[in-house]
Amino acid sequence: MKYSYLIKVCVVISFLSGCAAIDNINAQNKAKLLNTAKESCIEYGFKEGTDNFAGCIQKEVNEFKNRKAIEDASRRDGKFLR
Repeated sequence: MKYSYLIKVCVVISFLSGCAAIDNINAQNKAKLLNTAKESCIEYGFKEGTDNFAGCIQKEVNEFKNRKAIEDASRRDGKFLR
């Protein structure tokens, strides 16, 4: 069970490292993002070590990537929206 969870976390971290939208984020900030996602999922009621928890982390990370991509595009276009 613990190995399954560890593998899922490694997959999420690998996914983060390959993301073009957050390439400029350093390892410390990636760890902070992952911790924030974990905290959110725990607050939502997901249990660590479950498939649903891993899915929640992935969803949180994807939502961050989408927000980051929109912010980056807005900055490039000179129309940053908050």
